[in-house]
Amino acid sequence: MEKAGIFDGSVRSNAPAKHTWIRTDGDRHLGFGHLLRCQALAAYLPEFTFLISESSMPFLPQGIPYLNVGSDFSVAEAEHLSSLIQPGDLLVVDSYKATPNYVHAARSLGLQTLQINDLPQMALPVDVLLNHCPGLSPADFPANPHTDYWLGLEYRLLRPEFQQPSAPFNSAQPPHLFVCFGGTDGGSLIRNALDWAAGLSPTFRVSAVVADPQSHVSSIFPGLTLHSNLNAAQMKSLIADCTLAWVPSSTLALECLVAGLPMIIGMTADNQAFLHRGLQQFPAVASIDSWHSVHPRALIELSQQMGSLTPGKRPIPPTSQLPAKLHTLLF
Repeated sequence: MEKAGIFDGSVRSNAPAKHTWIRTDGDRHLGFGHLLRCQALAAYLPEFTFLISESSMPFLPQGIPYLNVGSDFSVAEAEHLSSLIQPGDLLVVDSYKATPNYVHAARSLGLQTLQINDLPQMALPVDVLLNHCPGLSPADFPANPHTDYWLGLEYRLLRPEFQQPSAPFNSAQPPHLFVCFGGTDGGSLIRNALDWAAGLSPTFRVSAVVADPQSHVSSIFPGLTLHSNLNAAQMKSLIADCTLAWVPSSTLALECLVAGLPMIIGMTADNQAFLHRGLQQFPAVASIDSWHSVHPRALIELSQQMGSLTPGKRPIPPTSQLPAKLHTLLF
């Protein structure tokens, strides 16, 4: 895993860092957003171990340290950490299954706690709550006087390749559509999207990232290229070659935003509602509300209009606040 350099410059310390324990899960049923966000956070950490269930193990990249936990965010699971932790260690939690009782049990062991959150109503009683959705404030969360809120794009949890904002795309490029619905492939959504993309002007090239290209052979049309198993650098290179994206209102949309790519977004799950709202603050982002209720003709017309868009850019914080903030927790 590429490190983001948490100890560079002013945040370097000679003291030994406390360990971070990252409790999350991700698989083809749950999706991979939790795992990806936690890996992005881990890029800033000096010492960490993932705590994951057996179903998540095949999807954690090789070389990342982990322990298998057999229970389901129970108090007993949290108390089991007592044999592993040192007082002051940090527990990061990113899961909808985590409960206040789990957090209270962890804090009673002397652990600091941090929640990666995307639904304000599911905020936990942690020491730090991190939500990188633009446009949120502490007032959007249940009152908790003991919680420090790290909110907005300056705390974005993106892979290192996407952390720095790119220059605006070259509007003189021929129209080139990027289509992706994440690691779970979106089920029928990607198949529908390819059918809709076939109705674009012949001047459009279309690049779609799919889990299994063979399952979409029947959808191939002139100008379509299928991609799969792209690493972060390959994904960034592909996005840089495109002029418009069709993506869900997820972390993938944030990667497109920071890369400077105009996009049409829609929700694919209820937990995307706040990010969907926040992304629409940016002038190069258009919404079709939900990818499950698309009007194809309207989507095609909007895409043709945006294919020649020269967007203005709402400022994106150029650097992350995470290194300095994490330093205060780990030293």
